[in-house]
Amino acid sequence: MLVAVAYIIVTLLMLIMLLKKGRSKLMLLYFMLELYFGAVAVASYID
Repeated sequence: MLVAVAYIIVTLLMLIMLLKKGRSKLMLLYFMLELYFGAVAVASYID
């Protein structure tokens, strides 16, 4: 549960950073990767 909460906080911080700095393609790609791996980590943690 703690892992999921921490992941949500990190994702929100990343989203805020993206919105402030403007969407460069590299940042957007990094964000998508972070989102994907985070979702996999949370899913495996729950299972």
